[in-house]
Amino acid sequence: MVLAGGAGRRLGGAAKPTLAVGGTPMLARVLAAVDDADGRVVVGPGSLGLIVPPGVRVIQEEPAGGGPVAALAAGLAELAAGTAGTGTAGTGMTGPGTAGPGTAGPGTAGPGTAGPGTAEPDVVVVLAADLPLLTQEAVEALLLALGDHDGAVFVDDGGRRQWLCGVWRSAALSERLAALAASGPLGGRAMRELVAPLRVVGVPVGGGRRPPWYDCDTPADLADAERRLT
Repeated sequence: MVLAGGAGRRLGGAAKPTLAVGGTPMLARVLAAVDDADGRVVVGPGSLGLIVPPGVRVIQEEPAGGGPVAALAAGLAELAAGTAGTGTAGTGMTGPGTAGPGTAGPGTAGPGTAGPGTAEPDVVVVLAADLPLLTQEAVEALLLALGDHDGAVFVDDGGRRQWLCGVWRSAALSERLAALAASGPLGGRAMRELVAPLRVVGVPVGGGRRPPWYDCDTPADLADAERRLT
């Protein structure tokens, strides 16, 4: 699941995920890091459906721009519905070279959780759309670290956990989303509030490796990411 609904006012607005690093749009780089997933969903403006690979579904959270928690709820429901359509369930990851079901295109999804007739994947990878240094190897490291935790996320150089660069047990996320929804709308809620009670392991990045959690919010960030790729 790639969350691409941020305002990105300092870097192209809603078009920020389409900006290139090393000649490739950031969104394409993030999707390539999970191209062996059972299904891939981008939560953001419908216009992104014009640039994503075949098989990647694009939906819009409600309300549009409602923040990461509302987007996560919409994406999780869409992934569950897509997995049910394939007749498979499991870790959410398959062998290399496969792609998820469905076709790219705009759609909408509300803030609820998966309903009857869906088959929620066991594990979901939750990523921001502006992570140009992310790789398949980094995602695999998160999956290995997950163990019996509810989530595994990268930790940046300052010791901060990167909530939008991690892997999660879908059931744990669904339970927390339902609890938050019972207390009010999900729009505007913070990821920190959502995951606070969960058992999350932080995964540091070894010295000398490109930081997979590195996101781009300014032109200077883009230039630095370009430099790190060379």
